[in-house]
Amino acid sequence: MNIASQKNSINLYHMGIYANKELLDWFVGEYPTHCKTKLDMGKSCIRFKKMDQIPYDLIGELASKMTSEEWISIYESSIKKQSMKRVIGIGGLFFKTDDPKATKEWYKTHLGFNTDDWGCTF
Repeated sequence: MNIASQKNSINLYHMGIYANKELLDWFVGEYPTHCKTKLDMGKSCIRFKKMDQIPYDLIGELASKMTSEEWISIYESSIKKQSMKRVIGIGGLFFKTDDPKATKEWYKTHLGFNTDDWGCTF
């Protein structure tokens, strides 16, 4: 959780509400019971125009809803899902090289592409 003083607002950043839909839904549902102003929110930031609009009790509850360990677990599982095991395609790239044989060998070794006399097609 981070707080930033911007030119036109005070922003609270909480990546947990971006990563956990249940937490986001809870926060959006609770906000009107703590504030008279309309919720001004981005993906992970909540903007307040004035200091007296900040719902400190609600922010305290939000902070207690996710531990550091839970956030790390969500983050690490997200990274694992995004990791690419191999390149599955490159579209429309053409290279001029002084050593085509070495370039084809690099593609085969590092990207797993099978090459022929004309390069690589997939």
